[in-house]
Amino acid sequence: MKSFKFLDVNNIDHSLGAIKFTYAKFFLDLPLETGLKDWLKAKIEAEEAFDISSEDVKTLSLAVKRRLEEIETNPNFDPYKEELRKEKPQYGGNPIEYEGKTYYMYVKGGRFPLDEEFLKMRWFRMTLERQVDANAPISLYIKEYEQ
Repeated sequence: MKSFKFLDVNNIDHSLGAIKFTYAKFFLDLPLETGLKDWLKAKIEAEEAFDISSEDVKTLSLAVKRRLEEIETNPNFDPYKEELRKEKPQYGGNPIEYEGKTYYMYVKGGRFPLDEEFLKMRWFRMTLERQVDANAPISLYIKEYEQ
């Protein structure tokens, strides 16, 4: 299996997961201009290393922020799970802070797909923001794993 990876400005190694899912997991639903979205898709499908310029990293970060806002306003997103937390304490087991609010995410069993997407996008935005703060590009490379 092949995976896209990159080192951030703090030399922390990150994985975007299996190449065949990278585009769908991180870029497909982002509110990006068609040109950038098509370019990313072509680069990912080529399964070769590539760089995302610091300017495009800024654009991606803003798009991820907008996607997080879309998730927050989605009527199917229940970040507080108040009723569930009363009935079953495990739903309160993974609190996160985001923009001054405490959310209770639950990703086990795929019951709350928006929780999973929110956490994934939140992580991605935090990673992109470090790059933006350093005005640094992202260089993606491929790591092959034995199955």
